[in-house]
Formats: sequence, C-alpha cells, structure tokens
Amino acid sequence: MKLVSVAGTLNRPWKLVRSELNQLLGSPSTSDSDSIYTWTTTIIRLYTLVIVIDKSTSDVTLNIRTSVPYTLIGISATLLILVARILHLSQYFLLFMMVLCLGIVVFPLVPSLLNSFQGYFPVQGLMDTNEIQVTPVVLIPLVGWLTGLVYAAGTGPFRIPILVMAVFMFAIFAYHTVPQMMELRRQWPIGAVSVLASLPLFLVAGGLALLYEFATRLPLNTFLFATSALVGGMIFLSISYLKLTRQFVLVAQSQTAPNEPIESLLARIAWGGLLVLQNICLLAFTLFFLSDRWVFDAWPTSVKPVRNQIAQAGLPLPSILAWSLILVVSIPLLMLFILWTWHIYTTIRSQIALSNDTTHLNIDTETPIRIIDSSSLHASARTSLQGKQSILITKGLLELLDDDELQAVIAHESYHLKNRDPLRSFLASLLGLLVGGKSTGMIIFDFPRIERQADLYAADQVGTQTVIRTLRRIEAQETRYAAEKVFSDNSPELMGSDHYLGVIGLAWDLYNTLFGNLILANAHSSVDERVQYILASERT
Repeated sequence: MKLVSVAGTLNRPWKLVRSELNQLLGSPSTSDSDSIYTWTTTIIRLYTLVIVIDKSTSDVTLNIRTSVPYTLIGISATLLILVARILHLSQYFLLFMMVLCLGIVVFPLVPSLLNSFQGYFPVQGLMDTNEIQVTPVVLIPLVGWLTGLVYAAGTGPFRIPILVMAVFMFAIFAYHTVPQMMELRRQWPIGAVSVLASLPLFLVAGGLALLYEFATRLPLNTFLFATSALVGGMIFLSISYLKLTRQFVLVAQSQTAPNEPIESLLARIAWGGLLVLQNICLLAFTLFFLSDRWVFDAWPTSVKPVRNQIAQAGLPLPSILAWSLILVVSIPLLMLFILWTWHIYTTIRSQIALSNDTTHLNIDTETPIRIIDSSSLHASARTSLQGKQSILITKGLLELLDDDELQAVIAHESYHLKNRDPLRSFLASLLGLLVGGKSTGMIIFDFPRIERQADLYAADQVGTQTVIRTLRRIEAQETRYAAEKVFSDNSPELMGSDHYLGVIGLAWDLYNTLFGNLILANAHSSVDERVQYILASERT
C-alpha cells in the first residue's frame, strides 16, 4: 500500500544523479525503458522506498509503501473506540485504543521524521519538490483518535481546546491528502509554519492537562513515576521541535515552487481565522490551568493538585517544586514568550535606530525618502512609532538605479504605505505571543497577494516597462553579488543558520520561522513570475 507520494523534478544533471544513487542504493532494480529508472530500498523493515526517475523529462516520483494492512488496522481501531464508548468499556481500554489510533496516524510520517535526522531519502537533495500527498486512509484513525479525545476529556473546559484542535488537525491532514488543491500549495511553508506556530501551545496545553490528570487520578508512587516521564518527554519533544524547525528552514530557503497568492477571500478567512482561533483558545486554556484562582470555580487548575501530591510525598518546599515542575512542562511556551519579548525589543530598537542612522533624500515625493548607509539592495515602507510614514532605500540601491527606476521602487513602496502594510506587520508582531508568532499574522494578511498588487500599482504609476527594467536590473546585480560570495572565504551569508552553533543556532532558526522574515521573504515571487504577472495584467 502506498502511504506517501512525493513528486518533483531533478535539480542536477542526470548523470550526476544516477551516479550518486547507484553509489548509495546500488544499481536500479528495474528499468522499464531506456529513460525510466527505478531504485528500491527498505527502511526499518516496515517501509519500502521506491524512487522512479524519468531522465527524458527529469520527473521524479518518491513513494513510501508498506506491506502492513494499514487500512484494515485503521478502520478496526476506529470502530473499537466507538464500541468502547457505546458499551461504556474501561477507560484503560479506551486509552489503549487512542494510543493505537495515534500510532496509526503517525505511521505514514515515520520515514519522513527519520529522514529529518538520519537522511534516509538521498534523492531529496537532488530534486525540487512540487507535490506531496499522504494517503487519505490516514483520516480514518485520525477521526478515531480525536473522537476518543473528546470522550476522554470529560468536563467542558477540557473539551473546548480539544474540539478546536480536532477541527484544525483534520483540516491539516485533509489538505495533505487532496493533491488537486494546488492553489493552497503555492506556499507550502504556510502549512508548515502554521503547525510550528501551534506546536508549542499544543505541547504545553497537553502537558498541563496530563499533569492535572496525573495529580488527581494516580496514586502517589505512580504520580511520581508518570511525572518524571512527562518531564523527560517534554524536554525530548522540545529538542525535537527545535531540530524540526531547523530542517524546515533549510528546505524553505531552497524551495523554488511557484508562488501564487490565495485569491479566495473565503479561503484566507477560513484558514487564518481557524489558526488564530485555535492558538488563542490554547493559550487561554494554558493560562487558566496555571491560575490558582479563577472566576469559574469549576475550572480545573494544575497548581493545587500537583502541590498537594508533592506535599504528601514529604518533599520539601512543595509550592516551589510544583511551580518548577510546571515551568519544565511549559518549556515550549517559555521559548515562545522569550522570542516574542526579544522580537518586540529589537523591533522598537530598530525603529529608533532608523530614525537616527538615516539621512533624508532631497527628492520631490509625497512621502519622505530616507537613505540607509548600506551596500545591499533593499527598500521598504515604514511607519514610525509616532505614526510618521517614510520609505527607506539603501545607498547601494540608490546608486544602482536611474531616476525612472528609482521612481518605480518608490511607487511600489508607496502602495505598501497606502495599504497600511507596515501597520499590519507591527500588529502581527505585537500579537505574536497570542497567535503563535508574527508569521501567523503575515500568513493571514497573505503578503504574496499584496506584493503583486504593489507591482501593478507601480506599473500603473511609472509604466510597465520601467518596472520590468527595474526588476531585471536588481536581479542582475543580486546575481553578481551571489557569484562574488561564492569565491569569498568564510561568508556568513553562505553559512546561514549553521553560522550559529548548537542551541543558539536552533533558537535562531526558531526565531526566523516564528518572528523573522522567512514568511515575508517567501512572499516575493521570482522576478520571472512578477514580470509574467505584470504583462498578463496589462493585456487584460
């Protein structure tokens, strides 16, 4: 049975790809024709990796298959959960079936997780991915697991975040099982960032809920053992989360998929609204759990039961130990809070620095132009903390462009000011802690669509050919810069996040994903795409 299918195109010469695959996997197991080659290998005995390459078209298909009766097991486990609920069977049986269903859901994803740490898929570095599809059968055990969660939650306060999570998780998995939804795949990092932004809140809310269950339902000895396991598991999951973010950043920076905006307003509202609602509910749920006193007396809290159990164990300073335990369980949320605090600080500091370290350009424009003393090629719209608007242009860009091309850049940035995009960006930063990061807000605003509108506005103001000439000139200069960096020693730009080692490097990748410019940089299409869109709009 096919579990996961990945399609793409080769990004290297065929002879080099064949040589590398032969060295890693041996000779092709089958060759259907002179142009189609197939490699097959086994992953931890449960999975079979099949790589098919058509050298005439450079098309690549990577399939993960299994001989395990996946569909039968998924349906059986889901039905048993429903039977357990209808017949009021033991809670332990329900818990066992929930764990089984969760394992069945994760089963198709295990090879990808192993690949993130051990590189099981050598072809991934040789191809540009265009489409990923997970078997729709995964939705069956997912429904069983989510149904069991709702039943096991018991009280209303627990069911609120679980229902929100159920809708979000079902939407995520359903999205990845329907390959024809290409209009949403134009920015696959959106889905990844949505998950990465939500994971800290999911982990902490789930950890605190488990801690409450341990403290109220388990005997003392079992409570101490289960709590120790929970602490170890949370530390392991936090480290895995950082490593997963590192892998995402490396792939996102190298992706070359077409960048199409989501034109449907309904789709943007549904996707962004669901994401924000989920994260706000999870954060509120977490804060309620940490409160010793709340306006609703019936709302459960983690602090008192944990403190009581520690006191019964005869350990000293039960209150301090209880809060220390809760802080460890809340590590992912603490990481999010620290990153958000740092982001707000650097945002305000950069606003002050730009006011002091820029010079005014004496040019007749509606909006003041300020020059940044930098050789990079960059321009941006800015609204200061006092509400004053300006356009920032680097000295390198000013020296590169002629007067007409400079007006094209100014027109593009003027659209961002008219559209209040700097205000949207600052609002996304300010509410970053509430919704899982600044990037979540950038996703909702759909900046790829805004960037295209800014290009069209500039073309309308200064002419289509002027805008195209400006884009091509900047592209040529950036290509020249990139070529120079290749021959420069110890270039930090080439080293990327690997320039920062250990925990600092992982933290930097997480910051870049949740609060940095990764999503905003992804919003800019390639120059060829921008030119094609401008010309197509002119014809219509």
